[in-house]
Amino acid sequence: MNRIILPTDFSENALHAIRYCHEIFTGEQVEWVLLNTFGADLYTSAATMGLRADSAVMDEYHEMSMGKLQKLREQLQEEYRQEGFTYDLVSRYDFLPDAINFLIAQKPVYLVAMGTQGATGAKELFFGSNAVRVMEVVTQVPILAIPERSPAVVPRKIALATTYTDLPVHSQLDVLTAMADRFDAEITMIHISEEVHLSDKQKKFRDRMQENLSKYDPALYTLAHKKVDKAVAEYIESTNTDILALISRKHSFFKSLLKKSVLKDLGYHSKIPLFVMHHQ
Repeated sequence: MNRIILPTDFSENALHAIRYCHEIFTGEQVEWVLLNTFGADLYTSAATMGLRADSAVMDEYHEMSMGKLQKLREQLQEEYRQEGFTYDLVSRYDFLPDAINFLIAQKPVYLVAMGTQGATGAKELFFGSNAVRVMEVVTQVPILAIPERSPAVVPRKIALATTYTDLPVHSQLDVLTAMADRFDAEITMIHISEEVHLSDKQKKFRDRMQENLSKYDPALYTLAHKKVDKAVAEYIESTNTDILALISRKHSFFKSLLKKSVLKDLGYHSKIPLFVMHHQ
């Protein structure tokens, strides 16, 4: 049985992500972990959290959180009625990335799936930083980030964006290929670079990735463009790609991608989910 963590703040956006996952995993054996964190956000310090934790108000927040989680479980059980679906409810006074890592340490997790929300101005910066933090701190399992406008369609085309400088953790790549197998989806590899020519190391990594994905006979594309986000967006639009997969590494191409533009342009304004793996 696959264990999938679904963070929720009980918003419509979070519910959309939860429903998206329920639709694409219909017929599977899944233990859904409905996770709500409260009392902490991006700007809360550890010291402030310690002071807040002493307050009796935290008990009230926890009770309210669990009540909403129970109602959400009842709603999902009524909507989907899947014999293979079970639900675990978790309410924690914690930062979201730390809460997720706590759950991963307790029991193996297959995937973390979270919603992304459209926004403008300062709110966009807040969400972008928060999302990047989850993707950087939660490294043991892949992350599926689902935009609020993404339709719950069967993914037929998956694009793996890479600079041929990092290889994903095998177990996380297995989650991606299992999804491709489940939906008979094709996988393509898109090389993103301002330079067309590859170094010897990049060629070696490209060959290893091709070998790992040989079952899918992946087509190779090079997007040579100074504005990476624009190149990716144009590729997705022209090929009707359903999921964009990325390899995360701190202080790398991935981090600059998300913080500068791609999370904003693809996470906020596109209709396709991002599947984030981590490097070996």
